Amino acid sequence: MTTHFYITPYPPAEWEERTTDLVIDPAHYKELLFQKWPNAKILQETPDFLVFGIPMPNSEVYLYGHVRKFWACLETPFEEFFLWHRSVISSDCQLFLFRTSSWDALELKLDTTLEEVKAFIGRV
Repeated sequence: MTTHFYITPYPPAEWEERTTDLVIDPAHYKELLFQKWPNAKILQETPDFLVFGIPMPNSEVYLYGHVRKFWACLETPFEEFFLWHRSVISSDCQLFLFRTSSWDALELKLDTTLEEVKAFIGRV
């Protein structure tokens, strides 16, 4: 089973069962994504869904992810993306980072550091 990394408004035990006022607009998200990563690729886009690739620095490798409704998913850990996503979502909304294979979560706050994210995903 492939592990994906999710960012949602709720911890992993609750995120599929609860509702939220957070709505991610894929068109606006795409604009912000291209501001941060001008060489990003859009693989699929609908009014409710965006599949994208983010180029890795000094590499031809792309990391793939998607946003839908109120959550984001990335197939590979990328600390910079996790912190960027936190920065483009309203600070009124709690966000939690977690793996599909674990109930452990890191609350992403506006002051969460790169070191905290690296420690959470095991890249210390």
